[in-house]
Amino acid sequence: MSELNAAEAPPRFWARPEQYLLDAGKDGELLIAKIRVALTFVLLLYGILVGPVVLLNDRLSFDTYFL
Repeated sequence: MSELNAAEAPPRFWARPEQYLLDAGKDGELLIAKIRVALTFVLLLYGILVGPVVLLNDRLSFDTYFL
C-alpha cells in the first residue's frame, strides 16, 4: 500500500476556506460560548440561592428531631 503525503494532496485541499464558512464557524463558536456562560451562571446562581436553604432546612429538622 502506498502512503499519502502532503506533496501528493490536491491543491484544493490546502486552499483557503470560503469566507461564508469562516463566518458561520465563528458565529457558531460565539453562540456556543454564550450558551455555556449562561448555563454556568444559572447553575452558580442556583447553588448560591438553594444551597443555604437546604442546609438550613436540614439543620432545623436535625435540631427538632433530637429535642
